[in-house]
Amino acid sequence: MKKIFYSALTLLFFIHLDIFSQNTSLSEQFIDWDNDAGWSERTSPGALTYADDIEIDGSVLRIDDLDLNFFSVLTINTDDSLVVDGNLNVSATSQLIVEEGGYLYINGNLVNEGSFIIIGDFTNDGIIAVSGNYVENGFGDLNTGANSNFYVNGTSDDPTNTDGPIPPDIQNIYDFLPIELKSFEGELARNSTQLKWITAKEENFSHFELERSINEKSFEVIGVIEGQGNSLTDVYYDFVDYSIPFGIIRYRLKAVDINNSFEYFDAIEIKNTFSNQVIAYPNPTSKISAVKIVLPKEFAGKLDKVSLFDASGLNLYSSLDYDPQSSKIELGDLTEGMYILRIYHNGLTENLRVFVH
Repeated sequence: MKKIFYSALTLLFFIHLDIFSQNTSLSEQFIDWDNDAGWSERTSPGALTYADDIEIDGSVLRIDDLDLNFFSVLTINTDDSLVVDGNLNVSATSQLIVEEGGYLYINGNLVNEGSFIIIGDFTNDGIIAVSGNYVENGFGDLNTGANSNFYVNGTSDDPTNTDGPIPPDIQNIYDFLPIELKSFEGELARNSTQLKWITAKEENFSHFELERSINEKSFEVIGVIEGQGNSLTDVYYDFVDYSIPFGIIRYRLKAVDINNSFEYFDAIEIKNTFSNQVIAYPNPTSKISAVKIVLPKEFAGKLDKVSLFDASGLNLYSSLDYDPQSSKIELGDLTEGMYILRIYHNGLTENLRVFVH
């Protein structure tokens, strides 16, 4: 009777291999477990697997618990990874295989229900990291290879096979930014800046704070843009900064997750120049007159600095915090010739030729 029972189990196991094999992730990119397009059968295995052969071929994120049930076989291939942001439960009839060079991170508990007669197995030749507890039930066992590592931050029912808590270099693989920024760029358009950026991944993400600097020192928040929360496909964002000041303007993104942790990305620069929009008046002028700087009507405030140089480069005049609305440059008794009126503002330098007759 027992022999017949074993034969039935063996037959059922081979039927499983021949008929129920499905769902291999397609690409070497970071994909969402629930994204149907990421699997060869165009159907996600879901949270509760049933007689599935699942191969992780790339980097896959499961945002929730994952249960391997009834003859499911989950294999993490060499150089590929699976992150389970929840608990992973492996039933007694299921199999979990982490190949050498493969990586499994569980941000919760790992429950190993063991094996049922000859069915079910738990093999690690790569790296398994568990932020919670490792629990063995029934005939639970963990087969480890010579080059494998098994890290558990909580308690472990198999302490002899456990390599201690997760080391920082392994933990950092999981504690990545809640955001993966693919691009961030800006374009000047009619005295405004059109900003665009793309994220390739968002996990537990809250929002962006868009910051601007016009003095090369401090940044101020000019906009708060809500994120998608969780996404493993490209997300497109845009923002228009209207009526921007003249000068070199720096923009940077601050990414904030739902726990208020954050990270800054590298700033980008936009130059809003005076470019043919500023003149000295009158020009030419007489050697005893005063010259006024005429700026675009959009300019408000004061210029950082104004200087006058002769043809040899000698500085004849300088003024800080120059107010072009109320101030004029008294030329005094200058000889005839060409002079350079140099304007400094927010990192920009503009040279105007002034002719004295």
